[in-house]
Amino acid sequence: MSEHKQMHILNQRQMSWMMATVLISGGLVSLPKILLEIGKQDSWFSQALGVGYAIFMAYFYALCAKKFPGKHLFDIVFLLCGRWFGGFLNALHLFYLWMVLIRDTRSFADFMNSTLLLKTPEEITFLLFILVLMYYSKSSVEVIARVNDLMFPLFVVVLFVLPLLLTNEFSFERLEPVLGSGFAQVIESNILPLGWFGDMIVAGAFLHTLSVSRQIRSALTFAVSLSGVGLSLLLFMCICVLGSTVAGRMMYPNFTLVEQIHITDYLDRLELVMFSVWLPSFLLKVSFLYTAFIIGLNSFTKRTKQNLYSRQLGWFLVVTTAMAFHSVVEVFDFGNFGSLFTLGFIQFPFTMFLFVLLLRSKHDEGERKTDEEIRQKERERRDDPNTKWIDRMTGRTWFVITLSCLGCSFVFIIVGAALGRDNAWIGATCGILYSVSMLMMMVASYLEMRQVRLTSLKPELKQKQEQKLA
Repeated sequence: MSEHKQMHILNQRQMSWMMATVLISGGLVSLPKILLEIGKQDSWFSQALGVGYAIFMAYFYALCAKKFPGKHLFDIVFLLCGRWFGGFLNALHLFYLWMVLIRDTRSFADFMNSTLLLKTPEEITFLLFILVLMYYSKSSVEVIARVNDLMFPLFVVVLFVLPLLLTNEFSFERLEPVLGSGFAQVIESNILPLGWFGDMIVAGAFLHTLSVSRQIRSALTFAVSLSGVGLSLLLFMCICVLGSTVAGRMMYPNFTLVEQIHITDYLDRLELVMFSVWLPSFLLKVSFLYTAFIIGLNSFTKRTKQNLYSRQLGWFLVVTTAMAFHSVVEVFDFGNFGSLFTLGFIQFPFTMFLFVLLLRSKHDEGERKTDEEIRQKERERRDDPNTKWIDRMTGRTWFVITLSCLGCSFVFIIVGAALGRDNAWIGATCGILYSVSMLMMMVASYLEMRQVRLTSLKPELKQKQEQKLA
């Protein structure tokens, strides 16, 4: 398969939903327990710092695609750093991805054997899980993305419908005092999710699947915003329904939370229905990671077929997962604290080093021409009197609004943590404003993605027409 045929296989929406699946579904297993232990009743403020870091990663990946269009991150590293040093950096990248694969595979097996398949050997559980990964990885990422198109909307609907289903179990008194524990508790709970938002590194393997760098930035920004709001909502519900102390002592507070749903005397076992929605999403998340690892391995061997190493890597994943941990406690410690360690010593230095090299490299002329066409399209839409006001705002403006809303959320956390201990109403007000700013951030990021899609549509059609005429 030629390089030209490998491009343009995902659209903007698929990229966004893919990364939202990666960030949300993985964080539902072991992250809430430790956040509730550390953050207590303020743990629902814990996503702001991780969202900020992930948005920076979205900008970094957009810059990569702008300087090297049609290339994924592994190829870009080879081009920037050479064959030997670039190979070393890509090997670190692959090591990071493999650690995440082991973490998620073992987390899934421990969850299944602790909740549903109590008498099934753990080795059988993740063996069957990896067999499904091997089946998905035989084809391209496009197939997995299409399956995700079917499951992700249902997954999001279930997540945001949970507050309605648990209305009769809510007690807002469990949130008090809001931001009443000071800075230390909020800061600690914000640092820990950085390791889970480090899963954004998987997006680097699929940069070649979109044609315009702005599409990548807007798609990833919306995915990050949606993930931050979704995880914050989940922690908020755990506190209001179970209480931070009780939920922090449970191994899987999310599963217990869903068990609290009681609709009349008949619909009281909805956790199985909810689990049937989460399971495919988690499987798709690991499939994206597995495919990204194969793409990175192919960059060393110059192969294009994804199924070449699929079976061998699958069996190797079975062995390494079985030997990596002795207990579920080790899995939780590695997933929460080990991910933060690997992000600080592998991913963050890796990203910042490449970011400096990218700033010093030259822009691609084809990408520069595409940017000019997009700006021209934005000016035409802004000058058109029939265009609605919301469509006259450029994608860059919506991105600035997204960052402003994120900045406001930090301000409300700081003010609430500083004054909420002495004045309960200030903490509660800052909590409400924080929720509003996070929701506005999600809406602004969606509108940015929509605006970029509208302005990128006509240049793409024009390019296809020119190719047909040629």
